[in-house]
Amino acid sequence: MRKECAGVNEKLIQRVHDYALTTAAGGGSDGAVITKMRQWVKDEKLADQVSDKCLVEIRRWAQAKNAKVQKTKQEAESKAAQGEREAEQLATWNAFSDTEKRWVILAEREREILRLLAEMERKMRMRMSISPTEVPEVVEVMNDILRELAMARETLQGDRPIIHCGLRNMEVGDMGIIRQPVVVTNITSGTSVICELKCITTLNDEARKAGKPAPYPDSIGVWISGVDTSKLTTGSEWLLGSRPFEIVGTKTYSTAVGSNRTVFDLQLLPIDPYKLGTVRVPPGVTIYNYKEAPRISSPTADKP
Repeated sequence: MRKECAGVNEKLIQRVHDYALTTAAGGGSDGAVITKMRQWVKDEKLADQVSDKCLVEIRRWAQAKNAKVQKTKQEAESKAAQGEREAEQLATWNAFSDTEKRWVILAEREREILRLLAEMERKMRMRMSISPTEVPEVVEVMNDILRELAMARETLQGDRPIIHCGLRNMEVGDMGIIRQPVVVTNITSGTSVICELKCITTLNDEARKAGKPAPYPDSIGVWISGVDTSKLTTGSEWLLGSRPFEIVGTKTYSTAVGSNRTVFDLQLLPIDPYKLGTVRVPPGVTIYNYKEAPRISSPTADKP
């Protein structure tokens, strides 16, 4: 602009510039704005001091400044709106119980694990396609790992944490729904029942076929509390659906043959997994160290 407006007084340039900003704010084409600016310069008796080329340059300068002002304003409005959303999200979060917060955090962690599993599977398949190997043992191991990854992804799929056995050991502190069926073995009261939770046995079956010991149990004993047992019968298979449970500890009971058996103690949680399925952890709340429940080893084997 210095070249096109050389010799023009700085204050005059600023006056024309301010008018250009005001005119530009009203909209219109470049030609229409320049025409208005030219008329204003003429009305102010400044036409001999400001050439048409200088007016065009001032107009460009005004446009650039106006765009910067608008961008700054939009960024401020967007930041304020984001702050309001985060404040509202945090207020909603703070209204949840600790149990509900743990449930949402566990679901968030399992979604992250799901993403990592999918990424691992993708990289392994890519590596196998780029550098294929014909060594049978290596191919077998790679395919086993891919099967386990696919099985883990299938098990974790969804917006709710899962309590499952057959892919890893169950632990006290686990929370989630139970997708695998249970077999009723002993109805202890109107609200509690002892069951066998069937595990995912694919890996066990493959290990046995290869003459190897099964890596996981075929079923795990669980004592389920807080449920209506009036319609259950001993020996029947029972699907728990989307009811949320937490492994709160273990219970030991005497079996029909006089031995003691320790099983996991599962309690029905007073939360709504459907409502929590759409909730996400607010920014600034860690998903890895939030009041983690204490972990203890798996129940012991039957003791005489």
